[in-house]
Amino acid sequence: MTEPRKYRVVVCQGPECRERQGSLALDRAFREVLRENRLDERVELLSQSCFGRCSHGPNVQVMLAPAKNVFLFATMPPSREQNAALYHGVKVTDVPRIVGEHIVRGNIVRDKVLGPEQACHPGGKAK
Repeated sequence: MTEPRKYRVVVCQGPECRERQGSLALDRAFREVLRENRLDERVELLSQSCFGRCSHGPNVQVMLAPAKNVFLFATMPPSREQNAALYHGVKVTDVPRIVGEHIVRGNIVRDKVLGPEQACHPGGKAK
């Protein structure tokens, strides 16, 4: 039997996401949902000062944890095997779905990920 994959969840705590968009509540919600689902040991919950996508926040990155315990900048990994996503506009009500779909089932929650044309323009709308 293989050991379950371990994940890393990084919640943006930059001034725009934390103070204006309430990402501190996201951190608490992830802790609670992970504890309720007994996933504390499988998920490393971290914060980052900014993802650089403030107008699309709050932002949360979910990815497979590295095999070794090393610090990584929260950037998108180059391969699909990493099962990673940078979620935008995350609300507390999205947390159980992100945990259930992405961490438990390994499926990215596509409607919370902006496409390249949306991510380049404030408000998620292409010009």
